[in-house]
Amino acid sequence: MEERRKYARSATDLKAQYRLEHEEDWKDCTIMDLAREGFGINLPRLSREKVGAGSTIQLKLFSPKEQKPVNAKGIVKWIKQNNGDFICGIQVILIKRAVNGKDTKGESSK
Repeated sequence: MEERRKYARSATDLKAQYRLEHEEDWKDCTIMDLAREGFGINLPRLSREKVGAGSTIQLKLFSPKEQKPVNAKGIVKWIKQNNGDFICGIQVILIKRAVNGKDTKGESSK
């Protein structure tokens, strides 16, 4: 199979939460890998009913080195089943994190 990614990904196991745009409730997920323009995430099996390619998703990433989560917004590019759960490819369109007590915003480069 031909590799289509523009950038290399780094494997990780970050705790995170997600919600679809315009939803209030956050659900647990895991960030499996990181790249310059996106994430691979693992969603529990019960999450699939509303998540699909093209969905806008908001994420909170919890790093052991940061007190506050890093907030991100992205587009689900693909989703597939993986051992009962689901994995998604997310193209990041916005990252917001706290630096020295102040929020900073950064948009991914296209």
